[in-house]
Amino acid sequence: MREAVAKALGSPEAASRSTPEPATAVPAPLVRDTAPPEMRGVEPRLWSAVYSPDGRTIATTAGWDNPHEPGELVLWDVASRRPRVVIRQESTIRTAAFSPDSARIALGDFAGRIVVLDAATAEVVRELPQQLKLVNSLVFSPDGQGMSVSGDRFSLAQL
Repeated sequence: MREAVAKALGSPEAASRSTPEPATAVPAPLVRDTAPPEMRGVEPRLWSAVYSPDGRTIATTAGWDNPHEPGELVLWDVASRRPRVVIRQESTIRTAAFSPDSARIALGDFAGRIVVLDAATAEVVRELPQQLKLVNSLVFSPDGQGMSVSGDRFSLAQL
């Protein structure tokens, strides 16, 4: 999956051949891995990809239930074409959405969990009420103060 997104963003090697850039150290991505130990090293299948409104970040979501794969959210830096945040957990992460100001990202998973993160630090800002089943999609309201969620039912949340 990471290779597919990196290819879609363009190979860093190809970019450096066409437009030389000064050598700079690329920071390692922030990784938060709460997936069970037996899932370490398991590459999950891709579910979705979404651009942040400011165009600086792409978020990808991944995972599966059978065979069991870890849920994964990766925040990709578009300019460097590299991941800057990787979050892995036991449950498949089905969907993600950025707030209109690109400062927050919400994710929904197969367990029905909805979490809003700070897009820069990946710190949890808020957890919304658990859905009964998986979350299929979510979207912030235009003012960023609300969210609509669909899964086992449709709901609106005030942030």
